[in-house]
Amino acid sequence: MNGPEWHDIRDGKLPDLPNLSREFNQLLKKMVDPDPAQRPSAARIRRHPLLHPGGNKSKAQLRRELKVARMENEFLAKKLQEASKCIKSLTPRVPAGGVAQESGKYLTRSAKRLQSATKPTRASRKTDADMDFTKGCNKKNIMT
Repeated sequence: MNGPEWHDIRDGKLPDLPNLSREFNQLLKKMVDPDPAQRPSAARIRRHPLLHPGGNKSKAQLRRELKVARMENEFLAKKLQEASKCIKSLTPRVPAGGVAQESGKYLTRSAKRLQSATKPTRASRKTDADMDFTKGCNKKNIMT
């Protein structure tokens, strides 16, 4: 019923699988060892370095990496604040009339567009009941 391949595996003779690494093949061979005392436990397999490539780092190493990342983050945040201040200092404050107070220059087109886009608009008080949704529609458009 069971072929020679099955008997080889049962005897701990597992062939190397070419698509897997040498370390993984070794782990598999340990797992099928004929002596149960030699086989790794499930907990040991779960902690195996092969299954946790990032888990090989010590706590001290992880702390150092975290410290470096935090310092880099602080540095970039400061650069961003400096750039923001620089941009604010280069951008003149413009009143609603369109003339810059500090430089006396007129608004650029893009600044005017931004200003007009932020002006409040009056909301229409019409409700759905007041609207005629069939206006402009004919039977031909409704049917298709």
